[in-house]
Amino acid sequence: MLIYLLSAIIFISGIAYLFAVKADSSFWKYVLKPGTMVFIILLASTGLKEPTFYVMWVLVGLLFSVCGDIFLMLPSNKFLQGLTSFLIAHICYIIAFTNGLQDFIIEWRIIVPLALFGIFYYSFLYPSLKKEGNLVLQIGVMMYIAVICLMFTQSYVTGSQWAVIGSFSFLVSDAILAYDQFHKQFRTAHYYVMITYYLAQYLIALSLVL
Repeated sequence: MLIYLLSAIIFISGIAYLFAVKADSSFWKYVLKPGTMVFIILLASTGLKEPTFYVMWVLVGLLFSVCGDIFLMLPSNKFLQGLTSFLIAHICYIIAFTNGLQDFIIEWRIIVPLALFGIFYYSFLYPSLKKEGNLVLQIGVMMYIAVICLMFTQSYVTGSQWAVIGSFSFLVSDAILAYDQFHKQFRTAHYYVMITYYLAQYLIALSLVL
């Protein structure tokens, strides 16, 4: 029953955030963006009744994701700090999915097309990244693409459809964010980014309790 209640609250909070964005309400954006993640963490915390290795590392990943959210919504440009926070979050998810890398496997049928996608997408973004003139950012984005592709690949190890779909949704969210940030901005980008982002985090959290 608690899972359904928290799921409803997460849905309402996420929708409310999108309305806050549309209304350009700074106060509610600052409250609801991390606030929705707090409810997702509460949902994941119901798995603490059986505090497995998987549960603990996913929770750490969710906490780093909140840090990333806060960095990305600050008025000053903290994109690199946000990128680093989410990079750590994805590494935490990989550790969780693979039981501390003990169950790390290479699914060639999955990793090869994903690696090709990662190479293509980075090549696609590189001209814009080069214009930024920030080598650290270029390396950071390259590492981030590699890690999130690896996270999606390793989600299959869990045997959880929620973890797999959630990881894929995260991949889509970050691809849209990178396109908007480094290639060409479009008005509705943030809505697509946040819908897929909240869905990703919710489903990964749900994999702890279902």
